Amino acid sequence: MGLIIGIVALLLVVACIASVVFASKLPGVSQTDSTPTAVATKTPVGVTPTPTTGSTTQANSTPSGNPIDPQAASIIIHPQTASEVDKDTLEPKAGTVGTTFKINQPIYVTFHLDPSKYDITKEQDWVNVRFYRGSESILKDDPLQLTKQETVGYFGAKYYLSTTNGAAEIYWCHTSTCSDGKLAQVVHFTVTD
Repeated sequence: MGLIIGIVALLLVVACIASVVFASKLPGVSQTDSTPTAVATKTPVGVTPTPTTGSTTQANSTPSGNPIDPQAASIIIHPQTASEVDKDTLEPKAGTVGTTFKINQPIYVTFHLDPSKYDITKEQDWVNVRFYRGSESILKDDPLQLTKQETVGYFGAKYYLSTTNGAAEIYWCHTSTCSDGKLAQVVHFTVTD
């Protein structure tokens, strides 16, 4: 009986050590949503979504060093960061737009699309987001394929390990791998304890 208890205890210790080693190898960010999301909604005629001052787009401060493409920037508009998104409208929930987030808190990068700037009948366009810690790329999300008349979307992530200055670059692509991606927008944020 003592031998069985000893073996079980040894296995538990080995499992604990393995989980600590494995956890220390995890990247500093992971997706909170299994897939990026967009919805086929139209902005009411005569109403233009207004950018919120909570998130910042800094054209001269791209973590990848890639320049912002003017055409892509005219398609993907009004980026912002929020801690919650309304799952029906895909817009940030009231009072959740900001640039400071806690470790393990969801960070949603929301954006609008201007369908007058691209051919929505082709259904051959994608949007992709890359998350950064400083200038280090730590997550490239799966591209979101656009279908007809989508005007709102978001991507989400959580930063786990430490406080950092973070950023997310939003790309406009014509291929499913986004290998041809053009940088459209950048949002900057801070992750704190």
